[in-house]
Amino acid sequence: MALGRSGGPALKMTVEPRSTKSGVALVAINQCQCVVEFAVKAKTPAGEKLGRGTVAPRSEQVLLDVAAAEGPAEIRYEYGYVVGEPGAQHRPSRPYRAPFALAQRFEVTQAPPDAVTHVGPSSQSAVDIAMPVGTAIHAAREGVVINVAARHFKTGLSLQSMDEANFVQILHDDGTHAIYAHLQLDTVRVKIGQRVARGEYIANSGNTGFRRGRTCTSWCCATSACAASRSRSRSPDPAGSARRRGAGRH
Repeated sequence: MALGRSGGPALKMTVEPRSTKSGVALVAINQCQCVVEFAVKAKTPAGEKLGRGTVAPRSEQVLLDVAAAEGPAEIRYEYGYVVGEPGAQHRPSRPYRAPFALAQRFEVTQAPPDAVTHVGPSSQSAVDIAMPVGTAIHAAREGVVINVAARHFKTGLSLQSMDEANFVQILHDDGTHAIYAHLQLDTVRVKIGQRVARGEYIANSGNTGFRRGRTCTSWCCATSACAASRSRSRSPDPAGSARRRGAGRH
C-alpha cells in the first residue's frame, strides 16, 4: 500500500539501489514516523546475498553492499518491511470501539478466520464492513497518525488498484497499529504526526483501491506488523552513471 500525505507527495518505505565506488548499495529508506524493519534478498553474479536492518524513523540505512562484477551484469533483488517495533505485543488498555458512530449498525462482510481476499500478512487481521460511501469513520483506538493517503479515486481488481486506496494508519502506544482503508476521496481529517483520541472522527468510508463487488466497504486492520514486498533489478556495472540509470528499474 502506497504511503502519502493528504494532498502531498508520497512518503517512502522502500529499498533503492545506489551506486558506490565498489558497486551498488541497497539502501532502506524510511520516511515514516515509526521504526520499520527491512529485509532484502539479492541475486548477484556471486550468488544470493541477504541483508536486514531496523531503520529509525525518517532515516536511511544500507542493508547490503554488492560488489561490482567484471563487465556488464545485473542484480535482482526483493525486499520486504514490517512497520513498528520488532517484538511489539498487542496490549490494548481497553476494548476497541466500533470504527463508526455508536448509534449505527453495519454488516461485517469479511473477518478472521475467513480469508477471501485477506490472504497476505498485511491483511490477515483485517475486517471488512459494508457501509454507504460517506459514512463517518472513527478511530477504534487512540494513537499517532503515521501514514495517510487521501487523493485516490479509482477502484478495481487490478494489481495497480492495490496501491490506490485512501487510508489512515495509526500507531498505538504498544507498538501495534491500525489501518482504515478504502476511504472516500479528500475526506481524511487527520495529518501525519497528529495524535488522535479513541472515537475521533478521522475520515469517511469510500470505495477506493482493490475492491471486489459493488458494496462500499471500509476496513480496519489492527495488527502488530504490516508487511509489504517488492522486487527490482539493477546493474552493478560501474562503467558509467548513464548506463546504471538505464539499467535500473526503481
